[in-house]
Amino acid sequence: FQYCHIIRAALTGGGDTRLALSCLSSNQLNHLIFQTHGKQSTDLKIARWLALRLKLQHRRLYPTKGKEHILMLHEKTPIRKKQRSARKRFKENIPTVTMHGRFGTEFLGFLCFDKTCIPFRSLQDVEDNASTLESLFSCVFDIGREQFKAAQNEASNPVPTKGTCVVGPVSNPTEALRATFNRLVQDQKKLDGSFSSKNNSSSSPSRFNDNHGPLSIKLDVAYAFQLQLFTRSFLCDIYGGLQKGSWFAMPYSFFTRNSFSPFVDAKLLRWIMCSVSAQGMNCPYEWYGKLYKNYMPDFLLQVPSNNKLLCMHAGIPRALKTPEQLHKKALLYPGSIISPKQHCRSIYSCSSSLYCCEGKGAVDYSKYVSQHIEKYFSPLFWDGAIAFLKLCSQDSSSHPRDILLKCTHEKQGYPEICDLVELIGLDQGLLLSHRLANFLLWYESRILPASSELQCACFEK
Repeated sequence: FQYCHIIRAALTGGGDTRLALSCLSSNQLNHLIFQTHGKQSTDLKIARWLALRLKLQHRRLYPTKGKEHILMLHEKTPIRKKQRSARKRFKENIPTVTMHGRFGTEFLGFLCFDKTCIPFRSLQDVEDNASTLESLFSCVFDIGREQFKAAQNEASNPVPTKGTCVVGPVSNPTEALRATFNRLVQDQKKLDGSFSSKNNSSSSPSRFNDNHGPLSIKLDVAYAFQLQLFTRSFLCDIYGGLQKGSWFAMPYSFFTRNSFSPFVDAKLLRWIMCSVSAQGMNCPYEWYGKLYKNYMPDFLLQVPSNNKLLCMHAGIPRALKTPEQLHKKALLYPGSIISPKQHCRSIYSCSSSLYCCEGKGAVDYSKYVSQHIEKYFSPLFWDGAIAFLKLCSQDSSSHPRDILLKCTHEKQGYPEICDLVELIGLDQGLLLSHRLANFLLWYESRILPASSELQCACFEK
């Protein structure tokens, strides 16, 4: 609260915002405005009951019409409010932010191990999957092992040329993961012994660790690796990525905009990394449930929650979520793979005029993407993935996996898709195709608007 002017706090029917609520002082409870998104009625009912019970200032948030565009999740900026009182004038230079419960489920509930995009826990997992990773890498970028080593040697010993810039090859995922785990092992050795048993025993009661023995003082490498993924997982497919509007696809937008979460506190995460046993992290919400039982006020334990796993481990009554929509929300697809007729009703219709020139036709993205992006990918992967994504964008009622299965069974008419599935398999073909879609969504929304060629094309339209 001392680094920014926190005037709002999220309040839902889940466990993360309730834990943050229980840690606030009476002064903070009186000054904060608690808000709940009205899209989920169960969240709203529970939040209203808590607000009434604790006499909180509470309001319902309504979705703004025309703001459904995926990038609206990442475009909010801190609000600076003018102050009438001279004593509070200093607040004008302090950004106002909203406190959320984000990362609580992933970091305290240890759900990061289940929702991760890279389910590795040690260097041995990297070695066991090295051949698979390198084969997928070669399939996507069309770089064989020998070609990659030659390019790597050339990049490490560049020949300086006046007026040119030497660009190295795309990073080998196996080498990058090896280096990451090796750095974490080195960090573990440096931190080993930095927490004394006396400090641990005083800061965490023995009742908190009954089932797992004495507290460990070694950094948990597996957990530290997942922390890096969830806070730096740019363009990942955690919770569906950009195709489902997940804010995890652009984590920087959370840290640099108008949001704040107590669950990313450095001291808290360091304590968890060095104090919670690996056994306590294996079962999602087991440790979180114990935290609730030991430290949560009794009346908050009696209020229902819509978090199934937390209710199971903490003994909280469960509230069933009401359906948000009758139909499942359709996935978002890049403008370069959908037909020009779809642009006016696509995600770009409520964004910048660079994406949809109203009344003047739509810009064809395909030539810009193929000119600047396609050359970096393997032709076999690119053709197969793009053909598959085009089919998915045209048939939003069917599940992408069912569409891929249909293509592989029929074979005729889908040679590019069949070649891709034959090379890397059905599951990997589905996964990598969606990751390409997430990348193209980001590219078309972040890079293309700055392209002078596209701006000229939009102006001509």
